[in-house]
Amino acid sequence: ECVRQLLRACGPCFASILTADAEMCELSALVSDPGAPAQPLHPDTQTSGTRAHCGLITAFVALQDVTPEMGPTEVCARTNVAEAHRALSRGGEPAHSLDALIAA
Repeated sequence: ECVRQLLRACGPCFASILTADAEMCELSALVSDPGAPAQPLHPDTQTSGTRAHCGLITAFVALQDVTPEMGPTEVCARTNVAEAHRALSRGGEPAHSLDALIAA
């Protein structure tokens, strides 16, 4: 039902930028336990290898009410490039914010 509602709301936008041979390559659910530490920033896409050429649309849909205690999902615009991925994979402390990523 969630995917159906997402496509009802976003389908026209998706249809305007996708080709007829586009495919859904992943459908997943994420769970955050109360008191769990925040994830470091990390890439969800590839910039090299067999799928590096693929375009990607990512949609996050909350399946429950999200409270401040659960923490936000941070999306960092324009970090889907090799330079940003290299900065995220450098040794040392993981980046926990966009400012830390830029400073790395």
